[in-house]
Amino acid sequence: MNVQTKIILLLFLIFVLFLTGFLAVRYGEQTREQTLMRNRIHEKNTLFDKIIKLEGASLEMFAFDVTRNDDLVNFVKTGNRTWAQQYIDAMLFSFNVQAVWIFSPTFSLIYETSVLKIPANVFTELSADIMAQLTMRPFHHFFIQTPAGIVEIRTAPIQPTSDVERKTPPQGFLFAGRLWSKEFVDELSDITESSVQLLPIKIGEQPLEDVYVYDAKKNHFTFTRLLNGIDKNPLMRLNITSTARAEREFTLLTTRQFILLLLFAVVILAIISTALVVWINRPLKLLSKSLRTGDPAPITSLQQERTEFGDLAQLLASFFDQKVALMKEVNDRKRAEAALLESNAALRALIESSPLAIISINADKTITLWNPAAERMFGWKAAEVLGSPVPFIPQDKENEFDRIGQLVLDGKSFTDFEMRCRKRDGSPIDIVISSAPLRGASGAVYGIMAVIIDTTLNRQLIQEILEISNREQRRIGQDLHDGLSQHLTGIAFLSKVLEQKLAGDAPREASQARELTQLVHQAIDMTRNLAHGLLPVELGEDGLMLALEQLAATVRTVFNTACVFSCDAPVFIADTSLATHLFRIAQEAVNNAIKHGSAKNITISLSSSNENYFLTIEDDGIGFPRDIDIKKGMGLRIMSYRSRMIGAYLSVGNNPAGGGRVTCSFKTV
Repeated sequence: MNVQTKIILLLFLIFVLFLTGFLAVRYGEQTREQTLMRNRIHEKNTLFDKIIKLEGASLEMFAFDVTRNDDLVNFVKTGNRTWAQQYIDAMLFSFNVQAVWIFSPTFSLIYETSVLKIPANVFTELSADIMAQLTMRPFHHFFIQTPAGIVEIRTAPIQPTSDVERKTPPQGFLFAGRLWSKEFVDELSDITESSVQLLPIKIGEQPLEDVYVYDAKKNHFTFTRLLNGIDKNPLMRLNITSTARAEREFTLLTTRQFILLLLFAVVILAIISTALVVWINRPLKLLSKSLRTGDPAPITSLQQERTEFGDLAQLLASFFDQKVALMKEVNDRKRAEAALLESNAALRALIESSPLAIISINADKTITLWNPAAERMFGWKAAEVLGSPVPFIPQDKENEFDRIGQLVLDGKSFTDFEMRCRKRDGSPIDIVISSAPLRGASGAVYGIMAVIIDTTLNRQLIQEILEISNREQRRIGQDLHDGLSQHLTGIAFLSKVLEQKLAGDAPREASQARELTQLVHQAIDMTRNLAHGLLPVELGEDGLMLALEQLAATVRTVFNTACVFSCDAPVFIADTSLATHLFRIAQEAVNNAIKHGSAKNITISLSSSNENYFLTIEDDGIGFPRDIDIKKGMGLRIMSYRSRMIGAYLSVGNNPAGGGRVTCSFKTV
């Protein structure tokens, strides 16, 4: 079966599906129309019943309310027509009641009033039936035929006012009537928007109330309501005819929609047929011809079309050029591989000739690269360490080194990690490590590349600079103590002599001389404190504690800032160099708290825990910035250098309650 036959069958199938769909839609619309009509008739029935009940409510209310009255009970006994005319007749208009009959308990007529021409003996023929019904149920609703027309009657027993539940024996009966006149029936027609007719019951006819008739041609429906007499037999019937305008419009609309849909389907099928021939049959022929001849010329015009066949034509044209493109791709790949090999060779040469130690570590923490500079720096040959853990990490730094390595494996770079370790021959070496993650083709981290710098010489130079600084501070302190302090002492002596000479002749000037003497003595104390600050550490093991105590006193005197030294247990340090570095760290931290932290209270504490010792300086100032960099501030750099010189760990941060905190943790030899 060729493609053209398949297309014809497809069009026939589409037509059948369209027709089936239209018939299903039409059936659904008809079902919907029937449901709508049923709902409309039900609504009309319900509305008419509610209106009839509402129209008769005043008659029912009159019969029920008037009959529970002590005066009416007395009227039945006395027959006082004057009271009846004043009370009963006056209420007829208010309740839209047109006739009232009052009977004794034996059903003898006591009083009658009416605006209708109804004979007085209208109930005489019905007296037996009425008495039987009233005996069983005193409240009744029925219709009677009179010369004036059909009259609606409501009955109620006459009972005392105190009989709220209406259970006492009737003292009489009241009949209230209303004429269903032509005007009343027309009013029902207007209210219900229907045609209401009051028709007699034919002889032998058995009318039904729940049956309705729908005339589709005239587009209206009719239903019936029966008006029953006292014996429950129908006297008259109401024919209610209502026009279904909305349903008629709905039927016309659905018919028009069905015709429009049918026309639309025919047009769509014609368009689809034309489109299939133009858009499918012709391109297929061109593609078939190109494949048979192996020539892309027949599909040249087809390639310009932005359709699936245009894409297929482009693919077919590219197929003819596939060999050339494939060869070009192979050549490009060979050139790329050669460039990659050249780049790898250059990188390998750079690593091999680098003066810096370069190593790489796998995720399992074993070494995969160890360049010649690393061999010269640490003493281990590459063959000895490849596939093994890093050999130069000291035991007390393993946890910190593993933590930093894990951060790098998580994708973060790390720079300037300082460490003191041991070479293969056991000699110490200070190094700085910078590391970055190694990523594969997929971007996943598989290892670490680390560059290591030997900073031992730098540390020695820093040590020499600090020692020179310490010597200069000692010299300046000695000069302050031996030179400036002696000169100030001489000035104090001379001012004291001047004070004594002026005491007798010029008391006022003598007082000023006394103040001058006090100021000079204060200057002498400040000079000595400064000198002690520059020469802090005594040679004894308790020299650091004494120096820190003196530093706190100097801060209180010179800077007028509250400063205390705390040391719960004595900390003895025999190494003078270690004690000096610790004192300078404390001194720099205190100066930083006063100058930059605006501190009002400073605490210097010295404590120990197991084999670790802690020097802590806390203040209540503004604290350090969150992103503080120790390498930027001069004072912080000096504290960091000094801590590294003694193998200590320096921590700079803030207290939770506010203020700065500097902690130096160290060990003694």
